[in-house]
Amino acid sequence: MTINSAAATDPTTWCCTVATTLWLAVGDGEPNNFGDTRGSGVAGPLAGIIILLLAIGTVLLIRNMNKRLRRLPPSFDSDPIAPTSPAVEPKRGD
Repeated sequence: MTINSAAATDPTTWCCTVATTLWLAVGDGEPNNFGDTRGSGVAGPLAGIIILLLAIGTVLLIRNMNKRLRRLPPSFDSDPIAPTSPAVEPKRGD
């Protein structure tokens, strides 16, 4: 691809190109139709409900984990507690 050096250095060509690009980017006053064009505004309240549900779920998970951590023994280093009574063998019915 060759570049015309006269067009690249000519200020009028460069200015016209920039002006055309800006004019196409700004448009001619038409409204922006990208994204949600509904006027009902449902996205805000729906997002608030989802955030509230996530916060409630987080609080419940933290409470449940705290209960489970309180049930743990203070240390896992010691040997398991030996049974106080000897194991009883089941009797066979002969």
